[in-house]
Order: sequence, then C-alpha cells, then structure tokens
Amino acid sequence: MREQLPNLRLLGLESSEWGRDWEVLVQEIDQKIDDYAFELASQDIYIEFTHWPALSKVMVYRSVIGPLKEVDLPLVLTDWESFPVNRFDLKADSWTELFEEISQIRQDQEQATDFIIVFSRRLNKELSFYKKVLFR
Repeated sequence: MREQLPNLRLLGLESSEWGRDWEVLVQEIDQKIDDYAFELASQDIYIEFTHWPALSKVMVYRSVIGPLKEVDLPLVLTDWESFPVNRFDLKADSWTELFEEISQIRQDQEQATDFIIVFSRRLNKELSFYKKVLFR
C-alpha cells in the first residue's frame, strides 16, 4: 500500500549486528531521552537499512519531540521530512523469517534496496509488536 510517512525527528544508534541488537539499542536510546530533554513521539521503533543486502549501514531509531539540534556521539539525531513509501505488513516472528519475507516482497514487488522495518508496540495481556516494512 502506498502511503506518506510523516515528518519525524529521530534519535538513534548505529547497529553493529545488522539490526539484530535492536532491543538493546532501543533501551540505550530510551535511557538517553531524558538527558536531552526529549519526549517519545510514539512507541514505534524504526530500523533503517540502506543498500541492502550489501548493508552499508543499519540504524535503530526512536521518534522523539524536543528542541535540540545536536546530540553527543554515538547518538544520532536526524529529521526526516515526509516522503512516500510502499508499506507491507509483516507476519514473521523470527529475525531470519523477517528477512526472508522482506526478500520475497522485494523480489515480487520490485522494491528498492533501502527499507525501514517498523515495530509498533501493542499492549494487550502481554507485550507484542505489529511489524511492517516501508520501502522508499
């Protein structure tokens, strides 16, 4: 489905494990939010992959609200201006299954090599995630 990603201010860290360490990185980001007087804009987690599968870079982000324009390394603060994306819902549970599903979508739909996995937290009786992939 074609949709417009809204403007986002993102606080993030680079992943050294191709995104597999996203849970640890999110905890580190969340611990720094108050230090910089930011607030979470949403519970969503963004994992950006550029030039996949060669993978030149993988970033893990949280959407934040706040006045600062710079943060200390290794944190990265970036502003995404709204842009169109192709959204596909993901059903896979494991990291390997996610990439198999994304590879199949890329092949079937002829999608770009840059994409963003979005985890949206859902609180029911237990914590779960709604997963989608966005292609630029």
